[in-house]
Parts: sequence; structure tokens; C-alpha cells
Amino acid sequence: MKLVINRCYGGFSLSKEQALALGVPEDELYEGIGGTITYYGGNDIDRNDPKLIEVVEMNLPSAWASDLQVVEIPDGAFYKIEEYDGWEHIVWSESEIHYA
Repeated sequence: MKLVINRCYGGFSLSKEQALALGVPEDELYEGIGGTITYYGGNDIDRNDPKLIEVVEMNLPSAWASDLQVVEIPDGAFYKIEEYDGWEHIVWSESEIHYA
């Protein structure tokens, strides 16, 4: 299974080019740091959405403080996306993941 995660400090966000390729309406984009147009939808975007994976694999320019990459884990695996200061990694297991 393919998933999209952010691989740098900052946070999950899409550049204007990535967002428009994904089909995000222009009125949902806004000016971010340094005047760049950005879309922050990390918690609202399905990270294994085939369209998102396709957009990231197109190698369009990344948003400021975002480096989206496609990673693979075994099909059917249970997973959770963890992050530290915006840098994400995947915790996955073949059995259900339980957190205390």
C-alpha cells in the first residue's frame, strides 16, 4: 500500500500546483509564509488516496516547509502516521495497533 507523508520539519501541506492538480478549489488556497500560495489539509486528506499519490509522484514543486514523499508498506497493514515538529513517519503492523 502506498501512503504520502511529509519528510521534513514544518508540516504536511500542498503547493498551489499540487493542490490544483489534486482538484482543490482555488478559494481554499491561501497565502502562506513568504507569499507562497499553500493548502493545509493534512488531517483532511486521505494519505493513501490514489489521486494524491499520483500528484506527489508528478514531482511538482513542494510547498514551503513540506517535502511530500510516497512510501510503501505491506497491503492490509494497520498503520498510524506519527510526527515530530511536522516530520512524519509511519508506524505499521500486521495486527491492529493499540495505543494506551
